[in-house]
Amino acid sequence: MSNVENIEQVVESLAEVPESLEAPKKKARGRPKALLVETDLPIEEKEPSPPKVKRQQTDKQRANFIKALEVRKQRIEERKQAKLAAAEAKEEEQEVKKKIIETKVLKKAKCLKKREILEQTALDDLPSDEDIPDEIIQKVIKKQKAKAKAKVVAPVESPKQPNKYNFV
Repeated sequence: MSNVENIEQVVESLAEVPESLEAPKKKARGRPKALLVETDLPIEEKEPSPPKVKRQQTDKQRANFIKALEVRKQRIEERKQAKLAAAEAKEEEQEVKKKIIETKVLKKAKCLKKREILEQTALDDLPSDEDIPDEIIQKVIKKQKAKAKAKVVAPVESPKQPNKYNFV
């Protein structure tokens, strides 16, 4: 029986414990918040103050201000003109560079075409492909190897412009 009584006491003590366990609340720090208190005192309304009077400019000040505005407009116009002149100079410079590159490309194309024609005439003079002497073939192979080495040693950068000419 003593066990039954002990169990009943434990069950009763558990009933007294609150079911939700919450963390203790933190204490508020700093100033306490202001509370609104209702009072029966009448609210005082402020009378609107008259608008402030702006200080009037003298005739000299107005004239100086107008003169400053004119100078400002003039300088703005001068800067615009300078920008336009710089843009035109840049365009002209680009056109000159473009023309120089085009002439270089044309010269190179002419040289390549001449070489190609000379090689064709040299090969056409020979009776057939089978009769080409080994000496000529070795010379052509050496030239090709020399060109390949030259390209590896000093690569030529092409201009970053779209190609206008296609050479076949």
